[in-house]
Amino acid sequence: MRKWGCAFYGRDSLTFLERVEELNEGYGFSERDLLRGLPELLRGDSLLWYRNNRTTWQTWDDFEQDLREQYLPPRYQALLKKEINKRLQKPGELYAHFETELLTKMRRAGYYADEERLLQLYDNLQPDYKLYIRIADVRSIRDLRQRAMEYEAINRKRQESCARTLPPRPAAIDATAYERSMCCWRCKQRGHTRLQCRRPARKFCSQCDRDGVLTCECHPVPGNGQEASAASSDDRPVQSTSLTDHDRTPVHQEAPPLHHTIRLADGATIQPTKAICLPIRIGTQTLNHRCYVVPSLESDILIGIDLWARLQIPLPPPPKGYSDAIPALCPVSAGLRSRTPDEETTLKEFLASELAAFERIRGPTDLVEHRIRLKDPRPIKQRYRPRNPAMQQIIDDEVSQMEAEGIIEPSDNAWSSPVVTVKKRDGAPRFCIDFRRLNDVTERDAYPLPHIAATLDKLRGAHYLTTLDLKSGYWQIPLAPESKALTAFTVPGRGLMQFRVMPFGLHSAPATFQRLLDRVLGPALEPHVFVYLDDIIIVSATFSEHLRHLSKVFRRLRAARLRINPDKCRFGVESLKYLGHVVDREGLRTDPDKVAAITNWLTPATLRQVRQFLGLASWYRRFVAGFSKRVAPLTRLTRKGVKWAWGEAEEATFQDIKRALVTTSVLACPDFIRSFVIQTDASNHGLGVILTQHFPEGERVIAYGSRTLSNAEKNYSATELECLAVVWGIRRMRGYLEGYHFTVITDHQSLRWLQRLESPTGRLARWLFDLQQYSFEIRYRRGCANKVADALSRRSAVCALRDIRCPCFKKLHKGIRTDPTAWPDYTIQQGRVYRHLLHELDFRDTPPTNNEKSASNATNGIKSCSNSTTTQQRDI
Repeated sequence: MRKWGCAFYGRDSLTFLERVEELNEGYGFSERDLLRGLPELLRGDSLLWYRNNRTTWQTWDDFEQDLREQYLPPRYQALLKKEINKRLQKPGELYAHFETELLTKMRRAGYYADEERLLQLYDNLQPDYKLYIRIADVRSIRDLRQRAMEYEAINRKRQESCARTLPPRPAAIDATAYERSMCCWRCKQRGHTRLQCRRPARKFCSQCDRDGVLTCECHPVPGNGQEASAASSDDRPVQSTSLTDHDRTPVHQEAPPLHHTIRLADGATIQPTKAICLPIRIGTQTLNHRCYVVPSLESDILIGIDLWARLQIPLPPPPKGYSDAIPALCPVSAGLRSRTPDEETTLKEFLASELAAFERIRGPTDLVEHRIRLKDPRPIKQRYRPRNPAMQQIIDDEVSQMEAEGIIEPSDNAWSSPVVTVKKRDGAPRFCIDFRRLNDVTERDAYPLPHIAATLDKLRGAHYLTTLDLKSGYWQIPLAPESKALTAFTVPGRGLMQFRVMPFGLHSAPATFQRLLDRVLGPALEPHVFVYLDDIIIVSATFSEHLRHLSKVFRRLRAARLRINPDKCRFGVESLKYLGHVVDREGLRTDPDKVAAITNWLTPATLRQVRQFLGLASWYRRFVAGFSKRVAPLTRLTRKGVKWAWGEAEEATFQDIKRALVTTSVLACPDFIRSFVIQTDASNHGLGVILTQHFPEGERVIAYGSRTLSNAEKNYSATELECLAVVWGIRRMRGYLEGYHFTVITDHQSLRWLQRLESPTGRLARWLFDLQQYSFEIRYRRGCANKVADALSRRSAVCALRDIRCPCFKKLHKGIRTDPTAWPDYTIQQGRVYRHLLHELDFRDTPPTNNEKSASNATNGIKSCSNSTTTQQRDI
């Protein structure tokens, strides 16, 4: 081993280990021989360390692990990750050297996939390389290497060509001669600069040295008096701004550098170095025009469409296959607000190039897969529900389409869930699976969700914001092979089908989706990219930064084989609504829709409406300073004997209390460590919802909500209205509740049957499909105690009824069914107990029997329960 020529002095332990393993592959030493021969390779302190620890190593892996712990710094992987991100290609550095160093670091990190290595290499490239190489055109590191070497070869030829045409540089001059040659751009005298000048300003051209004319008004071209003339090529319509290459013409005054890009007709983008004003002669017409200097043009000059329009020259017809429309930009540009024309054009061109690359992406992703873990392995088989021919045809068409797209496949197992059809917003039917029974026996995924409060704080002061929506996001995640059988469903005439990708309706699906996006984007892109479930938000301080951040996100999504839905994305907006807040450059503001139920409260017109409003306000009186004094004018109207009179004092009090109810002292910021409570209520007029949390100081409001009923909804039964209130309320507060377990408070006891309904149809099936992705429990609260939600849902407050199971009634019901002859005055019909009532003139001489006494006692018990205005007996 001493002939290997490698030695370890305590530095770069990873290189030493790699070299030893490489050499041993050729010599074939056993692990035992390697450990024995280590003293021949160790030097200095490392040899002493070996002598102190050699008795503890039984295998080569033991030695390698101890060597890493001894000579690698703490948190080496995190430090290596930072080094990888900071290892940018240096100016003038060849790509081969840059690639070798960066790939070495990523190899030592050990957790980079091929796609991630490709993205990291491209991200760390010099901007000049990125202008030539598009990430959508490279499929592997080898492709990137070839494109980079092509660019370097072209760049070398261009530099050699420029070197041959440039005149020789003059010999160096001494400082005194240089000072004498300095020219003042203010007075045209030599020997001093403009900052040192004390003479009056003169008007002259700095290029031709003529007096009385400015540089922009001067017609001759500087230098040797050459004139430039050019024409655009007929077979390539130019779509860029005017471009010219005049680096070979000496320019006395350098223009300031430019910070925008120009798009050419072939789709490529270039970076101009400066802008100068030049006279251009075309035929007999001469005019001054602003030109951009680009050092890498193949031709001397290109004429852009702005100069074509200025000269009123008709553009040639586009070639076959050319389209003026930019794909997928119609819905995108609608989201742009208060952008400058240049930014709008740049954004459209950027998105046209980036979004077109997504068309070639084919999923699903291979980064994660959804796995269903069962509590009880016993199969659950539910029979399918018969459908009429029209609905069955809809199911067959949907199944055929999903099977053709690879979403589902035939199945042969013991599991089966029923198919339901629900209506979309546009009225079209939607194919769904009822996974409630499967969710009951499935363990919940404990993957953590982001802390929303911390995310909102990081969004403050954002100038440019973009929200991205994945196209059928759940269907881009594959199912684990052992979990596919659990999603089986029955299709009449086709047997069993099962999902190949993650379907909608599984309660652990949001956690899997969050795990995927965290792995794709992760904390490396913070504080500019944030992910919460299916929301991807990109924030930036400047427009150029925003495009760079968008480009990184797009590349990572494509590398993960994830597609976006441009129709639902918003690009480059100045403000957006997110989780109950409005985010913009001013910071965070409360969403107006969040408190619209209070701010839009109409002025009371009756005493009952005043009492209704006071009931709502009194619920949060402890958060309103001086509540009793401030509400006194309204309280006075509720006193007995006071005549109704609504004046300026009452109106001012009403508006003051409304403002107090929507201030931050009442509307608390959500704490996502605490559980949420959502209270709902429905009346004949509307729906009400309130989201609260319990804090040490009491119950605090997070958000209000209410709406009126449509004409169709007014025909719903009382139970259906209460179900609608729960479903609508959860939808309204979805941003807070999704991914968390919460409690639903309602004043309708019979709502619990909704979760146990065996064969839902129509709107009930649609509601159940919406609710099965949430984790919640329903709790009952008396209507008179559910004041806030009740007040939001109606104008005339009615105390809701309470469902009480009376033990006396149960005993009576059982006795009648067991021995009807013992209860001659009672009968049971359709589950209800009826009693024959005697006329008040009907007298009996005989005393009542013992059975009649018991029946009388039971009846009194029932009456005592029914005397309450808040009581309702079931089945009676």
